[in-house]
This record gives sequence, structure tokens and C-alpha cells, in this order.
Amino acid sequence: MNKISTGRWYGTVTLDKLEELGAAIERLFTGKRYTWVAVNYHVSEPRPEVRTGQRLSPEKALNGKAVKVWFSENIPDYGGITVVDSYGVWGIQIDRHREGYPYVVLEHDSLYIEHFALAGHKLMWKVVIEQEEYED
Repeated sequence: MNKISTGRWYGTVTLDKLEELGAAIERLFTGKRYTWVAVNYHVSEPRPEVRTGQRLSPEKALNGKAVKVWFSENIPDYGGITVVDSYGVWGIQIDRHREGYPYVVLEHDSLYIEHFALAGHKLMWKVVIEQEEYED
């Protein structure tokens, strides 16, 4: 992954960058509402799945952390990031022995992830911080 001076991150994610990306995801979304959109390309006509009003939910996580970076003890060169939110769980896995590392763009208000499911089909996710509504 590359970082430019504006704080924007972009590029493929490897195992050695998981901790850094996990911390950035936690900083970006903690205490904020966001919309999560997924397009899964394993069907003939991909349709977006949209979840609005999401929040990180550490109280639902087994370890009390909404964003967890993990590395397998049993499978060498395998790890990922798991995110627990209002709806459920989402995340990425990286296996050095498979092609197709996740591609990520992380900006001041959003996260874009293009990756492959364990079954092999392409997934594209966009997570965007929702604008707060203010009363006059």
C-alpha cells in the first residue's frame, strides 16, 4: 500500500500491511455512522447490497474489539481483518499462496475494497461515512 501526503492510502494489501490498515479502519469509523455497499460478482446480474446507518460494535465482538487483525496459527502466510458492526461481520483475508491480493483505497471519509471471496469470485465494497444531520 502507498500513502500520499493527503493521508489517502491506495494499493494492494499484503500481510505485512494488515496491522496498519486495521488501525486506519478503526480510526476512520470509530464513533461514526457509515453506509456499507457490496457488489458480489458471483451471480449473472450483480446487484448491490446496501446497509445504511452502520456503526462499529465492539460490544458484539468476542474479544471486545470491533476491528481485529488476525494471523492464522495453523496456516502459514494467512491472515486478515475482521470488522464487527451493527449488522454483522465483514472483512478481508489474505493468503500469500493465492493470487489476487485485496486492492484498497482509504480516504478521509471512505474505504473501497476490491478482493476475491474464498470461493474465488470478485467482490467490491465501498464503506462511506454518512453525513450528520444538523438541526437549526
